[in-house]
Amino acid sequence: MGRGDWVERPLVGTDDVDPAQLYARGKQLRERAPVEAHDHAAAGAGRPRVREYFEASNAGRLPELVELRRERMAASPFTFFRGAAGLMAADLAGSPSSGLTAQLCGDAHAANFGLYGTPEGRIVMDVNDFDETAPGPWEWDLKRLSASLVLAGREGGIGSAACREAAEDAVKSYRRTIRALAELPYLQSWNALPDASAVSRARADELIDDFAEAEEKARRNTSAKVVAKWTRHVDDHETGLARHRFVEDPPVLTHIDDATAASVVAGLTSYVDTLRESRRTLVARYRVADVAFRVVGTGSVGLRSYVVLLHGNEDEDLVLQVKQAQPSALAPYLGVSPADHEGRRCPPRPGRDRHPPRLDHDRRHPLRRPPVPQPQRRHRPGRAGQEPPRRLRPPRRRPARPCPHALTAPATARRLLRRRRRPRRGDRRVCAAVRRPDGGRSRRVHRLRRWLPGPNPPGKPRPPRSPTPG
Repeated sequence: MGRGDWVERPLVGTDDVDPAQLYARGKQLRERAPVEAHDHAAAGAGRPRVREYFEASNAGRLPELVELRRERMAASPFTFFRGAAGLMAADLAGSPSSGLTAQLCGDAHAANFGLYGTPEGRIVMDVNDFDETAPGPWEWDLKRLSASLVLAGREGGIGSAACREAAEDAVKSYRRTIRALAELPYLQSWNALPDASAVSRARADELIDDFAEAEEKARRNTSAKVVAKWTRHVDDHETGLARHRFVEDPPVLTHIDDATAASVVAGLTSYVDTLRESRRTLVARYRVADVAFRVVGTGSVGLRSYVVLLHGNEDEDLVLQVKQAQPSALAPYLGVSPADHEGRRCPPRPGRDRHPPRLDHDRRHPLRRPPVPQPQRRHRPGRAGQEPPRRLRPPRRRPARPCPHALTAPATARRLLRRRRRPRRGDRRVCAAVRRPDGGRSRRVHRLRRWLPGPNPPGKPRPPRSPTPG
């Protein structure tokens, strides 16, 4: 194909990625579901009764915690909203959508957003709960976030007009952010982070001070702070070491039996096997110090949720959460096929998200991989009953000492001794015995040296000079 006949084409797949065509396709989808179409009734046609939904959602939960879940959900309309993600999914089923499918959070209410620290030390805000994640219309997450802002504002004593304004601001900020990302270069939009600069781009300047205050608080909320609050030092008389242990706070934080702790650690180990090699190597350095049961959230009350205390280097401790994963509450209303494993509900990315087979781990350290077997070295047979010598590494070869006669020669003679050359008239062969550092046999190093004017070498008379003519 000649250079003049070349036409741009997609690098991967057959879909055209021309920006102008993508904008035209987006306008067609907007005509399919205009803004006015989203002004629909709040309750869906196939919505179950609240009691029926609550009893059905208790399946697979611990029976002794069902009453605690009911009390937390009945505290306020906002807490009920937090624990009823499936009920809102029933209301949104069949509602207008543009047809664009995204990997939903599934429970994107205001309390499920938090601040995180990146490896570079930057603080970003993002979703912190993916228990209900499933592929579905992107409008569902945005509607749940807007409704949660209204309910949270009412619980905080804010008026109806201000709550409505907060919901509108959230939708407008989402629209402006998506438009700004669409106009950026691909690499820049892909690496964009929801940090403090995103607040300015969303035209929410009045929230900059609040974000800075929350950012400072997030920097202090480290794993060391959690360890100091939840654990205490305990002397282990069997090993003679002092380690941290969780402090019980029933019914929120309680210890479990050894069999359950072993199952939790085994589940965490299988999760570590799915990480990329760099992160898997980091987590495998820690040792399990303690495991406890902890009640978290509102909609998650009754599920098996554990905290694992990992001990690292010196006084370093790390707390990880291991939580039971159930089928998404949105799945019955989205028509998605059940996953083979609820922990792998997100579709894998080609070439990156591979799940390697599980390996047999050392029972003494469940998170530490067994050492790689080294090939056996061959040894020469020794005497009967005598163990063959074992050489860990070859001895370091030191450079031979220079000839002692060259120590008093001028610098020119030393340079001649460092390089090999053919003997010439007037040269003499000198040698020096060099003893090996390990006490082995000495070897003789031969050098060629040319006599130059200078002081006499020690122990050697100066050779007679030939008479100078005339």
